[in-house]
Amino acid sequence: MDVSIPFLGDGIDTANVLSVLVNSGDTVTKDQTILELETDKAVAPVPSPEDGVISTIYLNEGDKVSQGTKVCELQTSGSDSSSDAAAPAAQASPVTPVVAPVAAAPTNVAVPAAPTPQPTVQVQALSPAELQATLDSVAAPPSIKKIALAIGLDLRLIQGTGNAGRITHDDVRNYVQSIQHTAHQAPAATQVASPASVTGPAIPDDVDYSKWGPVDAQPFSSLRQKISTKLQESWNRIPQVTQFDDCDITHLMALRKKYKAKFEKKGSKLTLTVFVMEALNHALKKYPEFNSSYNEVAQE
Repeated sequence: MDVSIPFLGDGIDTANVLSVLVNSGDTVTKDQTILELETDKAVAPVPSPEDGVISTIYLNEGDKVSQGTKVCELQTSGSDSSSDAAAPAAQASPVTPVVAPVAAAPTNVAVPAAPTPQPTVQVQALSPAELQATLDSVAAPPSIKKIALAIGLDLRLIQGTGNAGRITHDDVRNYVQSIQHTAHQAPAATQVASPASVTGPAIPDDVDYSKWGPVDAQPFSSLRQKISTKLQESWNRIPQVTQFDDCDITHLMALRKKYKAKFEKKGSKLTLTVFVMEALNHALKKYPEFNSSYNEVAQE
């Protein structure tokens, strides 16, 4: 029987194979983990649906997969009949489910961008003031307008597919990918903003880090990419405040010492952290502007 990638979850289209825990010829039991997948939200196991023997493994660590991608061939006690029954349901040869989701995914993303104008012909540089002036005439959510203002993207060049022609995040993504595709086809094209510039200035990639010591480059997992994006958004949108001061905490230390034994009896420690958190709690209530985020588009 064929074992395929199950439903990955709402809003998750692809995942990376984090580890393959079995080999061809291994005997597995029902619900035994065959491999582990990493999405931008979590690490999840893919279990064996039945007892049997792994005849063929189709995936390797680092492969990108989607729902329906074939994982392996599992020989069970009724493998002959189950394979025959599974074939019509699959409506494809054993190799097809693997090739189609993986190979076709990046290509299909660029194709929908075809209706958008040719970027090399119509894109022209606009000043921040000119770009800001165009935003009111475009139907798009504030988050997209913020991105456009940050990277200098003229949203008038993008054909919206949302309600009443509203520009969606997918429209922006497809447009940017069409520019990337054009840049690869035609050398010396205008440099396209990297994904990092959506949430902040890009780090130069021409830095020779080896002059400070050995460099070990590791691939960036989808989970780490999500963490990186959220950290960058936090740094850009939440005011960073650092305050240094001196404080007499003699009474605080006495209070901690008084209750320290009670917490230790419960298997925990009473540290200064909880007192600092309580102090911050009172400070944020008194000065709520410190608990704020910055909206660059609305200037609020």
